[in-house]
Amino acid sequence: MKRYRVGGLSVSSPVFLGGGVVKSPLSPDIKDYLNIVDVVGAVTIGSITPNERTGNAGVLNWPGVHGAYQTFFAEGGLHANGMRNLGIIDTMDNLPPNSPKPIVISIAGYSTDEYLRSLKAIATHQNVSRVGAIEINCSCPTMGHAPLAYSIHSLRELFIEIKKLSVTKPLWFKLSPYLTSNDLTQLGAEYPSYDFSDCPTVTETFMDELQKLLKEYSEIISAVIVSNGLPQVVRGTEIQIKRADGTVSRSAGLSGRALKAGNLKTIRFLRAHDLAVDIIGCGGVLTTQDVSDYLEAGAAAVQCSGGPIWGGGPAFFKSLTE
Repeated sequence: MKRYRVGGLSVSSPVFLGGGVVKSPLSPDIKDYLNIVDVVGAVTIGSITPNERTGNAGVLNWPGVHGAYQTFFAEGGLHANGMRNLGIIDTMDNLPPNSPKPIVISIAGYSTDEYLRSLKAIATHQNVSRVGAIEINCSCPTMGHAPLAYSIHSLRELFIEIKKLSVTKPLWFKLSPYLTSNDLTQLGAEYPSYDFSDCPTVTETFMDELQKLLKEYSEIISAVIVSNGLPQVVRGTEIQIKRADGTVSRSAGLSGRALKAGNLKTIRFLRAHDLAVDIIGCGGVLTTQDVSDYLEAGAAAVQCSGGPIWGGGPAFFKSLTE
């Protein structure tokens, strides 16, 4: 059987289960992804924070995740779960032993310190051998503000502190969609039902600084993932996050086909600037053609998150083998 080397891991397929689908090692679907769905080469759990999070309350997904795949396929989907998870210790305690596929633990946080706490907890845990790689999710789109991945200063601070730890597991850094104001205007014309007015944008100067930063710290980076969902997207009253103080937010992360063109542009940009780390494409990977498009753009593998969330979990991957 052919093997692929991606992000420091040996995998049977360059198609991975992305973060946000299996939020806990206790999820009933995890056995299917690890043992039955052959096209999945690696399984991501999380994202996980240092302490347990209950996540947001209210209407957190559009369209509904049951029976609405065709709507998601055509228009994309919004999610605002708010990093609901068990916390890093309980997650590590319950990792399945003897996994036939690499398990990637995705960690997230609101500060550099939170990422460091999770990395240290993984490194010292008795089940650390069950972890194939660690995904540093710098880009959760449901934080209520622009993620860390939009700040060169914050990324640099994170890289500096992680480098001091001498982590032995491969580290994958999950980035945000990097769209210029012109890109966002075009996206608004293509998807008029969405309000992109509060979405963060980048400049050509930012992208140049980003590729230089990634090169500078390439010794600690086994892969970069392009990308997570687009933050701060609104679609009328479809999302209604109920906060503890009684206020309601309608801002969510956008997943799906709308992200694909921008992500391919970013991957080609990084490859054109000779970034010597593996790139994993994510965003709108819904067909075998989408997989091919990402690989042809320079990605070494792809992650699927929105497809499994809206497309029936493990059953989604049948569409990539037909």
